[in-house]
Amino acid sequence: MTGALIRLAVIGHTNAGKTSLLRTLLRDQHFGAVSSRPGTTRQVAAVQVDLGAGCTLELVDTPGLEDSMGLLDALHAGDFDPREPGRERLSRWLATPAAEAEFAQEAKALRQLLAADLALFVIDVREPVIGKYEDEFTLLATAGKPCLVVLNFTATPTGQPEVWRAALQRAGLFNVTSFDTVVFDAADEARLLQQVALLAPAAAPHCARLTQLRNAERTQQRAVAARLIAEMLMDCAAWRAPLDATGNDALATQILAREQRLVADLLGLFRFGEVDYLDQPLPVVGALWRYDPFDLDTLKELGLGLGLAAAKGAAFGVVVDLATLGHTLGLGALLGGVLGAGVDAVARFHGQWRDTWAGRRYTHLAPAVALFLARRSCVLARDLARRGHAAVSPLAAHTALAQALSGEQEILAALAECARHPHWSTLAGPPKRDDPRRHATLQALETALIIALQDLAPAIR
Repeated sequence: MTGALIRLAVIGHTNAGKTSLLRTLLRDQHFGAVSSRPGTTRQVAAVQVDLGAGCTLELVDTPGLEDSMGLLDALHAGDFDPREPGRERLSRWLATPAAEAEFAQEAKALRQLLAADLALFVIDVREPVIGKYEDEFTLLATAGKPCLVVLNFTATPTGQPEVWRAALQRAGLFNVTSFDTVVFDAADEARLLQQVALLAPAAAPHCARLTQLRNAERTQQRAVAARLIAEMLMDCAAWRAPLDATGNDALATQILAREQRLVADLLGLFRFGEVDYLDQPLPVVGALWRYDPFDLDTLKELGLGLGLAAAKGAAFGVVVDLATLGHTLGLGALLGGVLGAGVDAVARFHGQWRDTWAGRRYTHLAPAVALFLARRSCVLARDLARRGHAAVSPLAAHTALAQALSGEQEILAALAECARHPHWSTLAGPPKRDDPRRHATLQALETALIIALQDLAPAIR
């Protein structure tokens, strides 16, 4: 790679989240190894990122400082001039046999610290402040390098960030920022890069460039997520499935399969995937995502009931459309005369008309179910935007989907328009590419969803 090179060394105690920090900064779940076992990172791992505009950023992952107390004792035990600058003292100590033997892991980290333009010192705020960590502070000060302390796992209820800040101040370390590598916050990332630029002025263009790229990426992700969700909603809201002896199962199966395609697309958009969750369920099959959108009790819990009679239709996720000689009833007739009367009434109507009408029957997604799919798709996009790439457990389940989305009336209006045009759904086959009305409705859905995502998920901005 070409251009000005700035090297950032990630330093810290074992299991503080050094590799996790790099995974989230790089948006790469596969960088290094993350584990609760001590000493997971045993070797130095570095990656160079070409940011364009002549800027190259090198991020270096280092082994954990497992025995900082012993290391500090070893440094003081040597025959060193107390007036000697700390950097020179560390350099001379690294040439001793001890640095190649009992302190080999620590020595690897210290060499990278001395070679770096700036150190990111990672702290797990869930841990108590004890002597070994205070000795690490002393080692950092000895190196004489610009250092930014990064408080990790600050979103955890058991974290003690203020206790750590006080301890750091006592040690003379005042350059501190918060950056949770599991619960991502775009504002925290921007703040971290701003502080790096202040501490290492040569890194300012690199940080500005990376901030610019990340902002553009988030804007694009929001737009693409809105487009993917809009396409899924149009497919589901417009589609009418023939009703046969299996009842409504065919509709439910097709709708849920289409939603799972969206899930896969969203996971890929935010750089997550099923392969990253081996030996555990995908995040989207946690408690929330097991909710059956065709279940009446679920819809009631979410505040999406349609009234006593119509609720039965929502429980099946369908209204029944009758067709005669190839002409279907319009959505207005269905909502006013069929859905309002309930599924039982539809069955009676069909019984009365069976002998005179052609008898073709269809199932159609109820508005409440389409709204449910819209809400939980947006929530999924929100959760993926806020998920750090060091996360190893499934996404937390959310059950509070009764809250309306911003622009929900526009979404409902577009869905109602979709329901009047079954041929718009790709579940029925490829739609006409030159259909301006379909394109306009899809664009309206996409625009409304961009607003909904922006208001629902500050981190996706």
